[in-house]
Amino acid sequence: DVDAAIGIIQEEIRHADAIVAALLDYARVRQPRRQPISLAELTDHVLGAHRIPSTVNVRRVIDEHVPPVCADAGQLSDALLELVLNAVDAMPEGGTLLVEVSAQGSWVVIAVSDTGPGISPQLEARLFEPLHSTKPLGVGLGLVTARTFIEAHGGSIGAVRSEKGARFEIRLPVGP
Repeated sequence: DVDAAIGIIQEEIRHADAIVAALLDYARVRQPRRQPISLAELTDHVLGAHRIPSTVNVRRVIDEHVPPVCADAGQLSDALLELVLNAVDAMPEGGTLLVEVSAQGSWVVIAVSDTGPGISPQLEARLFEPLHSTKPLGVGLGLVTARTFIEAHGGSIGAVRSEKGARFEIRLPVGP
């Protein structure tokens, strides 16, 4: 059937376009355009920007004493969204997505946890390796690009051992 073949071709074009766009984003990360950002507002924006399945219970815990960070809102949103989407993908049958924001000394920590199957030790070693993905249509640049954005802000991102599921933390310095 011609219509089915055209549909398959269009889907493959969309997939190829996504790969090229991700490669270009990774290759040309611009310097952050810093401004004071409320992490509570940024978290609400990210959680509202993507339809999260009704089977996923979203919990948001934000310390009211967390100061604003001086960061690029777009880059920080993209990094946080990558963690949120990965967490949701890890729970196809549903579960709990927890986003926590806290101050720890001269750092602000954004933690994203899920109640999925967790991260195997073999996969953990390759999490931030370019072009490595466990998703059938994954490009393998999401976490790599997120790390690039966070490191450009003087911060770090990584997986943290968790009793159940996976937990990632973004650490950003407080202040300009």
